[in-house]
Amino acid sequence: MRRFALVTLLLLAAACASGRRPANVKQPEIRGHAVGSIFFGSSQTAAVDVEVSVTNRADVPLIVHAIRISSPMMDQYTLQSAERSFHQTLAPGESQTFALSATAYTNRTNLEPTEPLQLRVDVDCEAAGARFREIETFR
Repeated sequence: MRRFALVTLLLLAAACASGRRPANVKQPEIRGHAVGSIFFGSSQTAAVDVEVSVTNRADVPLIVHAIRISSPMMDQYTLQSAERSFHQTLAPGESQTFALSATAYTNRTNLEPTEPLQLRVDVDCEAAGARFREIETFR
């Protein structure tokens, strides 16, 4: 019974520790923005192209596994969350821009958005043998 409790405790500790960037790996620089303007016209949906740039500021290679975009706390419209898988390795100091597409939704007709896009970007990374997630929000 003690062995079971110890194993459970170790597994729980490992699960809590996963997802953290190693202390010796600098946080990557992440930038995101919509390309062009969002135009609904007479529809309640609109295509949105988003560019996310990632700069590896660490001294070790950084692997970008996936990028997710969403738009929390929006009033006039919102993005349907979108995700795209990658397996792109960035050398130390290297930057790369990743393109994603999403759909914006509104419940208003003939909307000409005046609200800037609130963009949340989640980047799943790996460096120094550890997988972790970086989250940034842009307006």
